[in-house]
Amino acid sequence: MSASITTSHSSAAVPAQSYWPQILAAAQDAGFRGRDFIRLVLMQMCIACRELGEAADHPSLAFKVGPLTAQIRALRDLAATARLATEFTVQEDVVNLDGEKFTYLFGRLMQIFRESTLEAGCDSHQWNSICRFFADNLAKAEPEIRKDIKKAHRLSESEKPPWAQTNSTCP
Repeated sequence: MSASITTSHSSAAVPAQSYWPQILAAAQDAGFRGRDFIRLVLMQMCIACRELGEAADHPSLAFKVGPLTAQIRALRDLAATARLATEFTVQEDVVNLDGEKFTYLFGRLMQIFRESTLEAGCDSHQWNSICRFFADNLAKAEPEIRKDIKKAHRLSESEKPPWAQTNSTCP
């Protein structure tokens, strides 16, 4: 990619924007969100398409058409691969209180707790009393727990995306 491009609208050179450093950094960061990575790739593809259009308009820039076309194809393939990888590795950290995994985990924790109370010398009456109070308190707290889980998920989703962190603008 060239260090600068000349647009047909002005004779001044406009510095070329590049998202390649962010794309490479994101590819190396296992915790980077897939949809943000795809957006970076698409933004770089837009830049390459703009440069391809400018190269097509100027016969002196015809030598750029082939490499820019290849770059666009590579970016398209990269976006498709990232999209597929994102589908395979859903990284949302949402607690599904009604899901099978949570039901299993909760049941297993209660089983361990029951064993612990027996080892501590609690009898059946004490165990039943603990379970009743626990069930009552859990029922009271459930709406707030669900609300807090949704709130925590929204907060994790609202992290500032990488393309908003750049200082330069893409014309």
